Amino acid sequence: MPTVLQSTATLHRSIEAVQSATNVDRAVNRLALALSAMFHISRVNVRMYLAQSNEVIVVGAWCAHPSSILPGVRMRASSTSFLDVVLEHGVVCGPRARLKELTEDVVYEGVGSWVSAPIPGGFRPDGVLTVASASGELKKEMDFFTQLGDAVGSRLALLGKASAVYLRAGRGEAG
Repeated sequence: MPTVLQSTATLHRSIEAVQSATNVDRAVNRLALALSAMFHISRVNVRMYLAQSNEVIVVGAWCAHPSSILPGVRMRASSTSFLDVVLEHGVVCGPRARLKELTEDVVYEGVGSWVSAPIPGGFRPDGVLTVASASGELKKEMDFFTQLGDAVGSRLALLGKASAVYLRAGRGEAG
């Protein structure tokens, strides 16, 4: 378990990493680097909600290994942690006891834990920031990721909506 000092320092570095980024790809890459000081992360992605098709689209992704979850990939919102974030009105951590995880958050083997934080929107979240790890540590860090989501969610919404992937999806083009 990280110390309070380490957690606070990592939180501040993570916030600065996202706030200073000029696009969603840089934000995700910088965030992954900042988080890796405290967590053994394997994936960070930003997914935006597409209301017209009830899907989420990956607009930014960093992965420590080859992955099929890349910018432009669309998924039914109900098959991702986006639905859980909407229903829980906040951060969701997993895997959850007594639930068989069938979401994209565990698409590849080796995910020990994940956390999804809402990207704020008007009526419902505009999307989610999801971080995954091979270890089980992330699901114990709800407070940290709640603070992080509160601090960077609006910036990620702005960067995500400005991404070429999201803009193409909004015009009905393939990602």
